[in-house]
Amino acid sequence: MKAYEGIFEVIPDAVLVVDPDGTIVRANAQSARLFGFGGDELVGIPVESLIPQRFAARHAAHRARYVANPRVRPMARDSTCLRAARTAANSRSTSCSARSKPRAGR
Repeated sequence: MKAYEGIFEVIPDAVLVVDPDGTIVRANAQSARLFGFGGDELVGIPVESLIPQRFAARHAAHRARYVANPRVRPMARDSTCLRAARTAANSRSTSCSARSKPRAGR
């Protein structure tokens, strides 16, 4: 096991790793707790399924622009609270940022 993999599970923040198509490929235990999922239930689902439906299409467009021009950046730059939910009844405020995976040779 690489050292960062242990850190991935014990940090107090929820962390999702999402591929360019928006599919969750890795999620730590804190993200499962935040969204009300167990174990690896988050892996394989679209990240937009965790966002209230009224924001999901807009988020997909933001994600596509980010994939085209990846960089470390905060989300909701206008100080709007981000909402995350497994269901509409389970919506909660959250904050997050985006960072791309380093490409080989960089």
